[in-house]
Amino acid sequence: MKKGTELSGLINKVKESPKTLQKISPIKPTKDETQFSFWIEKMLLKDFKLIAIKEDISLKDLITKCIKEYIKEK
Repeated sequence: MKKGTELSGLINKVKESPKTLQKISPIKPTKDETQFSFWIEKMLLKDFKLIAIKEDISLKDLITKCIKEYIKEK
């Protein structure tokens, strides 16, 4: 009889819904930004990377800065 109760205990355990261990939620963007991608000449990208390294800023920040300056001039 002991085997029967062990078996029914296992069956009941399997029937139980799994407990949530961790709630997963997407990372909320801190800035009002959107993803943007485009094709660029290899040498131009290389030049941008070198400038970003020399100025100790990210490539994203450098490109954003250039776009803002271009718009400002228009």
